[in-house]
Amino acid sequence: MTDAVGKIVADIQRGKRAGVYLLVGDEFLAREGAQAIVDALIPKAHQPLSVEVVSDDEAATVPARLRMVPLFGGVKVVVVHDTRAFASKQNVG
Repeated sequence: MTDAVGKIVADIQRGKRAGVYLLVGDEFLAREGAQAIVDALIPKAHQPLSVEVVSDDEAATVPARLRMVPLFGGVKVVVVHDTRAFASKQNVG
């Protein structure tokens, strides 16, 4: 886990949460960091019902998924891996 993710996890444990976390860079580190954040937000036992992992193909459904209330209340997390939503269509340079 990177120092930045460690700080985020520490903030979550102190009750300070953000609405969105964006992790960029090395795919392995980003996935590892995302899992650490998910683990800090939601206990492992509740993750199957409170965490949705979607592919980039389904990224357009994220707003609707976020509006859906978790089955048993509490926090809901939607994770999108490998999205190209933030990639520029122009090649700079």
